[in-house]
Amino acid sequence: MNCHVKKIGVIDNYGDNHIVNFKEGVNVITGKSSTGKSAIIEIFDYCFGSSDFTIPDGVITKNAKIYFVLLKFENSNLLLGRKGNDTKAFIKEFGNDYFKDNEVTEVLFNKQNFITLSNFKKELGSYFGITITDTHVSSFYSNNNSLPTIRSVMSYLLQHQNLIANKHAIFYRFDEKEKREHTIEHFKIFLGLVDQEYFLTFQKLDKYKLELKKLEQEAPKVSSLINNIKLKIQMLLDEYEAISGCKLENISVDKLYYNSEESLKLIQNSYVKVNSGSDRNNYHIELLEKKRNDNIFILRKEEKKYRELRSSISAMNIYSDMLNKTDVPLEVKEHITKCPLCNLESDTIENEADKLFDAISWLNDELDKTPYVQRSYLSKQNKIKDCIDKIKNELSEIDKKIESIEKSNKELKKRNSINEQLIKIKLKIEAYLENIIEIKKPSELTSEINKFKKKVAITQQELDKYKLEGKIKDIEDYINRVMNYIAKDLDFEKSYQPINLKFSLKTFDIWHEKEDGKKVYLRSMGSGANWLYTHLSLFLSFQSLFCKEEKTCVIPPILFLDQPTQVYFPNVTSDYNKEFNPSDLIGNNEEKISKVDDDIKSVENFFNQIIFFCEKINNKYAIKPQIIIIDHADNLNLESPREFNSYVIERWRENGFINIKNIN
Repeated sequence: MNCHVKKIGVIDNYGDNHIVNFKEGVNVITGKSSTGKSAIIEIFDYCFGSSDFTIPDGVITKNAKIYFVLLKFENSNLLLGRKGNDTKAFIKEFGNDYFKDNEVTEVLFNKQNFITLSNFKKELGSYFGITITDTHVSSFYSNNNSLPTIRSVMSYLLQHQNLIANKHAIFYRFDEKEKREHTIEHFKIFLGLVDQEYFLTFQKLDKYKLELKKLEQEAPKVSSLINNIKLKIQMLLDEYEAISGCKLENISVDKLYYNSEESLKLIQNSYVKVNSGSDRNNYHIELLEKKRNDNIFILRKEEKKYRELRSSISAMNIYSDMLNKTDVPLEVKEHITKCPLCNLESDTIENEADKLFDAISWLNDELDKTPYVQRSYLSKQNKIKDCIDKIKNELSEIDKKIESIEKSNKELKKRNSINEQLIKIKLKIEAYLENIIEIKKPSELTSEINKFKKKVAITQQELDKYKLEGKIKDIEDYINRVMNYIAKDLDFEKSYQPINLKFSLKTFDIWHEKEDGKKVYLRSMGSGANWLYTHLSLFLSFQSLFCKEEKTCVIPPILFLDQPTQVYFPNVTSDYNKEFNPSDLIGNNEEKISKVDDDIKSVENFFNQIIFFCEKINNKYAIKPQIIIIDHADNLNLESPREFNSYVIERWRENGFINIKNIN
């Protein structure tokens, strides 16, 4: 985004304007205290849609009617304006040459161009290419409170007086967790790494994954339900045959299932038949009773195995505890023994030591084997338990079938019509078939699962085309490389030389990494000078990145630095002289008084490096970052042929930002 600040100003209650004109590159506003220097950055922030009115209370706020900022784009000018502590903001575009012949006056701020702050942010964002309206990665989440706006951009543009050398904070607006998270998340949008299609594709992927998960969870439930229905139909068919003496229809359960619609019509149109002389009733009961006896025999065998295995596990646990409690000697010391009478050497001790060594080896082997044996026994126990549960379920089903047939037999004693019983069974079978027709077949579910797997894979490929992780890694490497290139020429303390700064785009944390890999975060990096130079190195590297990616990046290469030299001259509130005198700003610190010349050299180097940076970036990318430095420092000796005065756009020693006529 090729854009820079052209003017920042105030129109007072008398209609007079007070304007600071800016250029590309380095702009220095220098002056004594209470002249309105810091108001410049606050006016800029306020005119960019801040909901907080933070312009310092005093002469400016008392007499200002309209605050404004004029931005210069490649082919147009954009005028932004706000009234004091107002919920509306002004925005209007002008031609490229309009302000060559015209000044910013009150008449330009017509009423209809003052719009609500939310609409203002959207319209202003559109000029910078911030047009994404949905950043969610879930299609089931509709709250758009995290949409990128021009306000997230401000974290890269502003380094306030209380921030530029802060060891606890690096970015403006990061004191609020939500704003921090949004700014980090929006970075990939602002760099042009992703677009609206990326988020819509992500939502589509999320939708497909949820559908796939739902189907995969549904499939085993459907299979279980169908198997249960088939068992119930088989039980009803057997019951029908046992009561009537003949089959309902000569058709298997599987055929009923796979041709459920035709089978339903067949069952509905079938007539109830009774073969009074059939022995099928007795046959089914005998068959079921035999099956029950066989299962009970198997169950008893498995239960016996289970008891024996539990006993083995209990013994193994006791054995393991005993081994663990056994004291094992760590070493064996041998010495030669001699007979006190004949003085001959004896090998008895050596033999005993060998036996002890063998015993220790055996014990260690036993200790090593114990966990594996325990796990093996537990695995067998679980398998036997599953087998027992399965047999019990089968026995339960057999009992139900026998009970159902015997119940039907008892119904005959109550003089209930056998036809009525058979019709009831027939109607139950029809109801189950109707259920089967409504339930999706496992084959259909498998087909749908495969379809959604394919959709997930294709959509993931669409997202992979953005190569987001690789691009973020490349950008992070670029920032770190440029940051350290800048930092090597700044006056970091010797204990941090050579400086090795690292910045994470995932967390937006910064640290110095030592040779042994230890991370020293900003808060632990010693003096205010280190904090200042770390801030500067990082934010200049951002400026380099914004210029490099100018065609896709929506963040303009603009950076405000408010009072950066306060690290060296902390007593700025007492600066009321007509000339800049560094000794007056040091205070009573004798150590600092003795180092004033060194501090001046560090300040001059600070300005030199910023100027060199802008020149190098302009030569490399044909775009010059706009660095606006607001400070007390003045009359610095820069490296030849550069003159400090050529970068000073305002010097407020005699007068301040605004001088109101007839001021009360």
